[in-house]
Amino acid sequence: MHTSESDDKELIRRAIAVSETAIANGGRPFGTVITDGDGRIVVEAYGLPTVEPRDWTAHSEMRALREASATMTWAELGRATLYASGEPCPMCAAAVYWCNIRRLVYSVSEPAMRALRAPYERAAGIQMRCEEIYARCERRIDVVGPLLEEEGLAVHRRFWPNASDA
Repeated sequence: MHTSESDDKELIRRAIAVSETAIANGGRPFGTVITDGDGRIVVEAYGLPTVEPRDWTAHSEMRALREASATMTWAELGRATLYASGEPCPMCAAAVYWCNIRRLVYSVSEPAMRALRAPYERAAGIQMRCEEIYARCERRIDVVGPLLEEEGLAVHRRFWPNASDA
């Protein structure tokens, strides 16, 4: 099933809302929603706070992909869409590929996030777009984004100036 632009906007807004939940739970402002081939939400996840037990790979996309992979078949994952409040980092972008997700929609672009996070060494990120990774992949991944970037950036603009140890 191909979702409409209005469906994509509704679901990316849900991912942004999940990013607000991340902040409320002591994490960074990132949220992910995975839908099945019919556009139904299967998983929602946010990144874990960087406290004990530490897991620096517990990004919202990684957590959502682990949960979806535990319940969905390879073929079902191939019809799924991952909605991310921010453009996936190289680790998460590669995980999207390895989990057979064929469609990615994100709100805030990596360059826009990098500009806000630059003062924080641990959060500065790798300067690589997800499309750069997907250009080298055997399977095609349809990427839509940035979508509703200003709405997604609003959460980041509130969070990063107040981050004590990002």
